[in-house]
Amino acid sequence: MTVENVVEELTSLTPIELRQVASIIKDLIDNAEVPSDINTGDLVSFEIRDGCTLTGLVESTTAKRASVLLNAVEGTYTIDLKKVAVMVAAPQTETGDEEE
Repeated sequence: MTVENVVEELTSLTPIELRQVASIIKDLIDNAEVPSDINTGDLVSFEIRDGCTLTGLVESTTAKRASVLLNAVEGTYTIDLKKVAVMVAAPQTETGDEEE
């Protein structure tokens, strides 16, 4: 069965059935086997969103999580302007870069 077939089947489900499927998928992800070969000092990379990859060194690990000291970010990340703090302002342009 391909992902396309699964998506096709999902489109015929009711919202209640979709919530049940989502809950089952969440349980499968939560119970998935955690890689045991990730150690403190490892250089790792991971995608946080489509097209945005973070790279860094593992500082510590628990049974399911790793604390990573980030040293590189690649890609584009869209964020709410309320959550952004300007550290150094770019020079003003005549046309401006603002979108309405």
